[in-house]
Amino acid sequence: MSVPETDLAEIAASAERRWQDRTLPFMVRMLGGLTIFFLAASFIQLVYLHSRIEKAPILPNSVLVPPASAARGLTELNTASVLLESHVVALRYHQANIFLMARVWTNYLGFVTGMTLALVGATFILGKLRMSSTSLEGRMDSAAVSLKTASPGITLAVLGVVLMMTTIVVQHPIETKDVPVYLGPRVQPQENLMPPAAGTAAPSLTTTREAGK
Repeated sequence: MSVPETDLAEIAASAERRWQDRTLPFMVRMLGGLTIFFLAASFIQLVYLHSRIEKAPILPNSVLVPPASAARGLTELNTASVLLESHVVALRYHQANIFLMARVWTNYLGFVTGMTLALVGATFILGKLRMSSTSLEGRMDSAAVSLKTASPGITLAVLGVVLMMTTIVVQHPIETKDVPVYLGPRVQPQENLMPPAAGTAAPSLTTTREAGK
């Protein structure tokens, strides 16, 4: 005795609904847990980044103290120049470290977002969710990719994987250039750099010796 196709379709639909009812609590907990983890991790990372930005190197107080006497003024001026130069270098590399931390945080945020999308998509696939047909298309110079599916889970999983691959492949280089600010090359006095007047010979250094000496 054969079973009509309509009865088979109703039995399959009833079994799918029972499966969805069983997996619904798991899907709700999965979505809630991922949301809490994403918000907490992003907030903690952002607070830590702000704290590191505010902890900039501090200029030593000895630079701001006036010299005790005129005789010690030149020595203290050279010492202050060295301290200021070291402070500039510390600030420069502090800024480079902040840029590096911001880049790591951005890559981490993109990777976690892609992982969240992939896990949510896997949860939807496990729950056998269906919707109207969805199509995705991507074109490059030498390739074209298209996806057409009725499962929102597959769409989310593919988007999550693409986002994770993008955060891994795309790199943002950070460069620093050390240039002296306070200890640059010394400039000669202006009078030594002036050309000789017209009609006069340039000064020269000559030595004479008497005969027999």
